[in-house]
Amino acid sequence: MGLLSRLPIEIRVAVLKLVDFQSLSRLSRTSLRAKSFVEALRWYHEVMRHCPHILAALGKTDLLRHHSSALVRQVLSERKCVSCLQEFGGILFLPTCERICRDCLEKNYAYHLTDVAYAEEWFSLTREQLQTIPIVRSIPGTYRLRTYVEHRESHQLVSIKQLLQLAIKVHGSPEKVAELLPPKSSMTVFDEEMGADLSFGDFELLEQFHNAPLEPPGCDLSRLEFDWFVPDKYPGMASIRIPSVTRSGQLEKGHQCRGCRHSMYKYSVGVVRLPIPGYDIPPNMTPGPVLNALAVRLRAWPDFRAHVLQCEGVRRLLAGEKEETDKPDEPVRR
Repeated sequence: MGLLSRLPIEIRVAVLKLVDFQSLSRLSRTSLRAKSFVEALRWYHEVMRHCPHILAALGKTDLLRHHSSALVRQVLSERKCVSCLQEFGGILFLPTCERICRDCLEKNYAYHLTDVAYAEEWFSLTREQLQTIPIVRSIPGTYRLRTYVEHRESHQLVSIKQLLQLAIKVHGSPEKVAELLPPKSSMTVFDEEMGADLSFGDFELLEQFHNAPLEPPGCDLSRLEFDWFVPDKYPGMASIRIPSVTRSGQLEKGHQCRGCRHSMYKYSVGVVRLPIPGYDIPPNMTPGPVLNALAVRLRAWPDFRAHVLQCEGVRRLLAGEKEETDKPDEPVRR
């Protein structure tokens, strides 16, 4: 272990907590003594035992070196979404190593992605500057969140949250970054013959990137207006399902409510009409997206148990109504 072996064990452990899993793995291969010491580290053992797939995903996306081993273990023991601060965060957003719920992954643009070339062009950053933040090497495949997108090639991507933080650091202030947003007319391509705007969505997407919150919204985003027409080129990418390890060492993976899925399907085919008993739909909202958010929502066991006691869909199923669902999309890669 070289110089590390000369340090008191408490300092040695503290140092290794700052090291990423890739470096720990390399250290463990230097000698039998190093291997024994690394494998005896509690947080190393727990992550390797419960979530080796997380380390594999971080490795494949070239992000493993960006997150300390202590951070990975810490996020494994957490439960709440870092965006809404309310729901079970059953998804790990790999670039920032943060827990997030499915709804916030879809609707909070801070947790969206863009490619490096786009970041260079529209945020006036150099490749060298962008290399100071984690760059995701995407895995080819079919991704789905609110849409299906197939990517046959790997891309270099950055998260909007880290991109904005970098842009503010480089340009000096949020106001300076806001000045980089061009007028909408400069991004408009109008076809006179067709009478259509062929560039619809380009400016709107860049505007959403600029307006992405760097602080947690702290609320249920499914109950707020959302522009579904803004395109998402990389839906659900750089994310993976993650359990939570309880104090007793049990894995909490979150639970979806079959009653909510049943209600969503009944509404979608016109069987259930508004108002839906037991579902508080904001008066200015279309019910479909709100019901879909409830249908795909993961809940920790205590919250899930409390929910099913008052869920109208569960009440209908227990009363003998035939279960019918249209399985909602989840952020996965095929």
